[in-house]
Amino acid sequence: MTATANGLRKAVELLPDDAEVHVLLGTVLEQTGDWHAALGQFRQAAKADPNFADAYANLGVGLRQQGDLPGALSALQNAAELAPANADVHYQLGFTLRRMGRLPEAETELQRSLSLQPNNAEAYYVLGQTLEQTGKHSESATAFAEVERLHRSSADYAQAVTQYNLGVQELGKGNLSAAREAFGLALSLRPNFAEAHTNLCGVLLRAGEVKSSIGQCRAAIDLKPDDARAYYNLGLALQKDGDALSAKEAFQHARELNPHLEGSERPSVP
Repeated sequence: MTATANGLRKAVELLPDDAEVHVLLGTVLEQTGDWHAALGQFRQAAKADPNFADAYANLGVGLRQQGDLPGALSALQNAAELAPANADVHYQLGFTLRRMGRLPEAETELQRSLSLQPNNAEAYYVLGQTLEQTGKHSESATAFAEVERLHRSSADYAQAVTQYNLGVQELGKGNLSAAREAFGLALSLRPNFAEAHTNLCGVLLRAGEVKSSIGQCRAAIDLKPDDARAYYNLGLALQKDGDALSAKEAFQHARELNPHLEGSERPSVP
């Protein structure tokens, strides 16, 4: 448990009805891979303040990353009702609806998010995927073109890619600490960088930080459900964490996506 988490636990004890403190603690616990405790904190936040949209938004994203799409949808719908002008909530709701195959509703929420925050490249990307799935190829191409335009004009995006590439280089040299720092910096600039989450998952697993590794793997899979390496690393992490059944399911997903990953006992890296 990190010093930050310990401090927030003490704050929760002193301020049990402070919803914001519960959310802060839940976010830290989520980052360390303690999903059960993190979701508990988000639920406590919603109980402490039923009108606190951030509590439902964090709960929804956490439930989705755990594979509970109906629960995620319910929580995010609550967040959207409480914070109708919050672009990220509508993005997360649209993302979840797309994962559930409810494409027209997903398109509506993503368009709503972009009307509130027109420079969100991630929202344009998911919108492009959604439009492509519904056969709106011309509109999809326009959305993807906007993704490229925003990426080219974004200094943060360029820096995130630079840090990611540096992390891959350091990982190839066996410099785990340097790779970890680079992937972490990439994610601080671009939190939805799925490949950085996958590689950080592998680095943390090699470093023996199993819980944190699980958290990064689940974040990667949430963003990119066809990432075989993320599933495989998740399986290794869950195996080390003693969850044999969930590990077996993760390995099964990895094998379906990429049979060549099966058999290795080391985390999969580029």
